[in-house]
Amino acid sequence: MHTSPQDPIHDAWHPVSAIDALGARPLRTRLLDVPIEVTHGPAAWRTDTGADLPVRQQYGLVWTSLGQPPEDLFAIPEYDEPDRRNLSAGPIGV
Repeated sequence: MHTSPQDPIHDAWHPVSAIDALGARPLRTRLLDVPIEVTHGPAAWRTDTGADLPVRQQYGLVWTSLGQPPEDLFAIPEYDEPDRRNLSAGPIGV
């Protein structure tokens, strides 16, 4: 997927890993066809330019953005329900 810097999708939060899936080494992956690395710190950066990316850990996931995302992530109130069991099922190819 090729997007331009003006594309609003760059300013959205994107889940890039389950928090539990991150180990001692940085995870290398791609976001919108841009190579990135993510660490448990949490920290994320573009490997093509070295630019730091915003990072948020929420809902058991590490989220990042290639642009200027909103301060807060969208709400998933069900995630905090006391009778809810949340787990990471691993990546699913699409």
